[in-house]
Amino acid sequence: MKVLVIAETNWIEDIALAQDLRSAYLLELRDKREIDIAIPAYSLHEAGGSLDKKITKRIGERVYGVAG
Repeated sequence: MKVLVIAETNWIEDIALAQDLRSAYLLELRDKREIDIAIPAYSLHEAGGSLDKKITKRIGERVYGVAG
């Protein structure tokens, strides 16, 4: 019996920004078919807006040397 992991906004951000190895480990388990991962639609929507802001801030810090 597989475990169903409900992943939300923070997990999506961790994966997209490569911030947390534990989040990547869950993807490895899913690739090995050891767990299933479900992501609520609202989490995808939230992550999209949040990632836009975080990426824009990071680019500003790298280009201009200042925090957003």
